[in-house]
Amino acid sequence: MADFQAPHEFLLKIEILPQALMLAVFPALARLAPVDVETARRLYRLIFRHTLQGMALPAILLAFYAEPACVLLFGGKYAGAAPVMRVLALSLPLLALDMLVNNLLVAIGRQRYALYYASSALILAFGINALIVPRYGALGAAWVALGSYSWLLVFSTRFGARHGYTPLALSALVRVACAGGACLGACVLLRHVPLVGAWAGALAYAVVMLGLKGVGRRDLAELRQIRQARRNSEKEKTQCP
Repeated sequence: MADFQAPHEFLLKIEILPQALMLAVFPALARLAPVDVETARRLYRLIFRHTLQGMALPAILLAFYAEPACVLLFGGKYAGAAPVMRVLALSLPLLALDMLVNNLLVAIGRQRYALYYASSALILAFGINALIVPRYGALGAAWVALGSYSWLLVFSTRFGARHGYTPLALSALVRVACAGGACLGACVLLRHVPLVGAWAGALAYAVVMLGLKGVGRRDLAELRQIRQARRNSEKEKTQCP
């Protein structure tokens, strides 16, 4: 239980950062969705893309350096939690993106969908854990948790897409694959010096991501356009009799 709970709680604490971003974005989504759907879609896709690109990096580093990370974070007695950390780390982008899509569903008044797929995921997780955990222990529970988080994201994005909010994240996935490969290459070369390897991997990821224009002036310009469209929508709304 401890080998599962310690890395799981740590990863949930990391999710505080994307959660703060989602809470900051939610008011804009909620104001735009009823009056300017196209701008709301652009904002959603922009945040989805950058959340995916941003949360992939800690997922890769924690998965690769799971054992030294567990020893550093929890102490030597938790070295056995490394396989669990390696699996659960992959859920970081899934959880962050699911939070974004859930906020979107609330903004467009479709939050009831979350009750359906979250309830089914909970029931399935209980049933599968009853079979998996007695045989495979904490590692089995980690795989079930990863599957549950994947289930949540698949269905939340599906319901969002039904209302016209498709993430259009293929280009972001390609950039993550390329930058993630560079990050893993640096980590493999420096696997015996985890701290240096982690920094080198992060640097390689950032360089490739910038080279592929994952972050750039275009995004800032798009964000300014979205802000201006939001202000115009609010003005039109206040001017209506």
